[in-house]
Amino acid sequence: MSNYTTKEEFESAYKTLNATFKTGRTRDLRWRKWQLKQLYWMLDENEDLFTEAIQKDLNKPSFEVWFMELNAVKQDILDQLNNIEKWSKGEAPEGAGFLFGTLGKAWLRKAPLGVCLVIGAWNFPLQTLLAPACGALGAGMFGSDITMKSHLANLSRQLHHYEAFGCDIGDSGSLHQARAKVPRPICT
Repeated sequence: MSNYTTKEEFESAYKTLNATFKTGRTRDLRWRKWQLKQLYWMLDENEDLFTEAIQKDLNKPSFEVWFMELNAVKQDILDQLNNIEKWSKGEAPEGAGFLFGTLGKAWLRKAPLGVCLVIGAWNFPLQTLLAPACGALGAGMFGSDITMKSHLANLSRQLHHYEAFGCDIGDSGSLHQARAKVPRPICT
C-alpha cells in the first residue's frame, strides 16, 4: 500500500497545474486534441497491463475490464475528439435581440475555466477517473488532479507512468481525507 498524498504535496501539484493553466496553453484546440490522443494511446497500448492490474486489484474478469473500463473510456475520448471543435465554438446568445445581437455583435465565447479535481471510485477505477479527466482535457481544464484510493496499488503504478498527459495522480484515501487536503470547496 502506498502512502496518501499529503496536503503539502496536493498544494504543490495544484500550484504547478494552475500555473500551467495560466500560461494559456490549454486554449489551443490542437493541444487539447493531442492530450486526448495521448490518453487514448496510453489505454490502447497498455490494455493488457491495465487489465492485469484491475484483475489483481479487484478480481474482475478480463471482458468486464475491457467492456466497462477500457472500451468505455476510449469511446469517451473518441467522442471528445469528434466533437471538440463543435463544442468549443462560440455562439450568439439566445434572445440578445437586434440591438445587442446584431448591432452589438454579442457573442458567447467558450473558454477553459481552470483546474479540475477528479476523485474516482474504487469499483470502476478507469471509468470514474479517466472519463471525467477526458472531459476536463477536452474542455481545456488542464491538470486534472486524479486522486485515487491507495488500495488499488497495481493500477496506481500503471497510471503513474503516464503523468505526462497533464494529470497529477495521487492517493487521497477517503473523501474526508481528500476534503482535509483541499482548501477549496468540494461538491459531493
